[in-house]
Amino acid sequence: MNLRPMTDQEKRAAVKAFAAAWLGRGDEKQDAQNFWRELLCKVYGVEDPENAVLFEYPVKKDADKSTMCIMLYRYLSLAQGISLTH
Repeated sequence: MNLRPMTDQEKRAAVKAFAAAWLGRGDEKQDAQNFWRELLCKVYGVEDPENAVLFEYPVKKDADKSTMCIMLYRYLSLAQGISLTH
């Protein structure tokens, strides 16, 4: 996963622009993946979000062995030790 270097000022501007663009927009089911892709790319600088995360990743619960889905799973960042936090 490639991260685009960003200064603190660029990060703050990106967060404000992203928040303004999504204000009052979006439906959870319809827009969730677009929201996360844009957030990762525009705010966190992830150049290839499609290769950094999985959507609706199935996992088994220990208690009853049923399957549920994680909305967003960061598999490459965890495997490569890359943090997406600022």
